[in-house]
Amino acid sequence: MREVQSADIFLKTYGKDYKELLLAVQDVCRRVQQTTGADVIDSIYTRGESSGEENIFKEPGKIANKVRQKGQTPGTKAYLALNDIVGLTVVVKYPNSIPSVISAIRKGLRSKKIAVGLPEEHTNRGGYFATHVVCSGVFSAETLNCEIQLKSILHDAWSAKMHDLTYKPTGVLDPKLNALMASVANTIESLEQQSILIRDMIRSNWNVEEKTRRIARHELFESMLAYGADVWRADAGPKLNALRQQIEDASAQIAKEPKDGKTVSKLTAAVERCCHDPNELRFAWMMAGRIASLRTSPDLVRFFTTQVDAWLSSAAGLLQAGKIAEKEIGSVPLLYYVIGDIDRAVEYAEYLVADPEFSALSKRTKAINNFNRATFLVEREYHHPTQNSAIKAKLRAEIEEILAHSDMAVMPNAESSILDTRGLLRITFAQSQDEVRAGIEDCVRARTLSPPEERTVSDAYADLNLRLGWRRYFELEGK
Repeated sequence: MREVQSADIFLKTYGKDYKELLLAVQDVCRRVQQTTGADVIDSIYTRGESSGEENIFKEPGKIANKVRQKGQTPGTKAYLALNDIVGLTVVVKYPNSIPSVISAIRKGLRSKKIAVGLPEEHTNRGGYFATHVVCSGVFSAETLNCEIQLKSILHDAWSAKMHDLTYKPTGVLDPKLNALMASVANTIESLEQQSILIRDMIRSNWNVEEKTRRIARHELFESMLAYGADVWRADAGPKLNALRQQIEDASAQIAKEPKDGKTVSKLTAAVERCCHDPNELRFAWMMAGRIASLRTSPDLVRFFTTQVDAWLSSAAGLLQAGKIAEKEIGSVPLLYYVIGDIDRAVEYAEYLVADPEFSALSKRTKAINNFNRATFLVEREYHHPTQNSAIKAKLRAEIEEILAHSDMAVMPNAESSILDTRGLLRITFAQSQDEVRAGIEDCVRARTLSPPEERTVSDAYADLNLRLGWRRYFELEGK
């Protein structure tokens, strides 16, 4: 009883300093979570948060018992040597990201003069998989320790599921149960390793498509919208140019930060304020698109759509008054495409062609939007095939009709793009390997027809469509 009381007195004496240490470690871990991106750290929690209690400290009885198990005399010196009086769990999405997370935490804590020890691997200790690191800092002339446990999502779930069953009962767990738990944990570890492999395979496919999207973004902003060009800078003015430069300077951070991260939140709020000013909206909606296009997933579509709708509500009047160019309206569907929202790309392309509000758009702009819509429909159908055969046949007929009537007279230099889309159309709706091969040949020939100034984009799309074509070819071979 006296041992437990001594541990309790120890916590009352040093509790404030331990809490300060824990908060410093927690702050750095959360900043690492923000800066490493949404696909690295899933969650961070303290001992109290995991149990639904306010207490962040190890229980006095467990403190005293742990010291006794080490063969030491319970007391202040022995308690200070423990690593887990306070602790934190960092849950990662994939276990192979743990080393880089530890490195980032170590770097962040260095500025707070808190040292991080070497990682200790806990590999299937009674069904427990985790990596532990000890953070040590001097508070009130004493060195205190805080332990970070790093686990994958699946192992954390398994620990949470079994915690009460394995820790609450008195006595020793049956060895057969320990072996069973270890077997389940090994199965979970196997699943984790397979998840890494599957993730890497998926990302390798993403990288090919991302290359195309990066080129499309560049072409759209640098040429079609003259985003950042001399004329854009002159018309936008100093305030908007300064904000545009902030976005460009933070492009790498925007790409990897969670959408509610500090940098993304700050820049989206600044752009939104500009969009509320009718005199700045013409340029601000493009900046909204630029931020959304820098993301690796279309998670800022709602933010972008708010600004687009505000822009389009005033754009028709500005066009009729001759104050803006048609491309400032016609590029809206393309921006949705490069952001990764094909559904809205399809909808807005149709809206600009069919809505009477935009009747002032030229025949050429409408033809381009109609052709782009057909391209979007083909790509969407490839990735999300229609199951109903009658609807699928109707969709193909609609796309073929658009391509058949794509007017080369009002769409100069479009021969390559039309042939490339026709090739992907054949690949997407193919029922035989011969049809796929014909589509692949169209995509290859399209590359040779593109004008020099469009060669970079056409090559990227040809590479992408060829990859999709061969994937479809071998899929049909398997059937």
